[in-house]
Amino acid sequence: HQMKHKLLPKEVTSFRINFEGIAWDKNTDKGPKTFNPKEFTVISIAETPTTYDLQCAGNVANTDLYKSVVLQKVGIEANTLNGILFNSGLQEVTVPQLLVSYYDQNKKLLWVNHHFLAQGIRQQRKQFFSFKLPDLTNLQILKNNTKNAFVNGLPNNALTDKIDIGTLQKNTTLDLFPISGNGFSYLKIELNNYIGAPN
Repeated sequence: HQMKHKLLPKEVTSFRINFEGIAWDKNTDKGPKTFNPKEFTVISIAETPTTYDLQCAGNVANTDLYKSVVLQKVGIEANTLNGILFNSGLQEVTVPQLLVSYYDQNKKLLWVNHHFLAQGIRQQRKQFFSFKLPDLTNLQILKNNTKNAFVNGLPNNALTDKIDIGTLQKNTTLDLFPISGNGFSYLKIELNNYIGAPN
């Protein structure tokens, strides 16, 4: 399962990839009769991996880049994040999604979660959201580098050194909310809006 987020040029976003096994790969396995969006197949690994290769591909899209939804009245109460999404544009958001990133006291990324709102957001209307914040006190970071990361087939470090896309000078920590969370000190909220019938 991969977090997908539509980006404008030079925009930076957080994402998470869950490493999952292949479901129903044996002849004796039977798939479910109904769709379960929370279904997850645990990956079977014989030995503990010592390294990894991460391949990321960027795809250009010219639709669904709807940026007319804004955050309002974001607050925390009893370990619950509450707020409002306001649609100031001219299209109805069919499926609103929040991408929430959690950072440590040094503003280093720890974890990413996503939350779908149960209802869409009509034009010039608002929608409330509320969800429990996670407990990351027992989170263990195994690797924290991009040595073996490749973007569109090119090594990440070589690509960064060769092409300045404007993100090197951008302060990516300006959008962080300071918070005294369980195992994290900052969070960031990003919006991903799916338009079912774009105008």
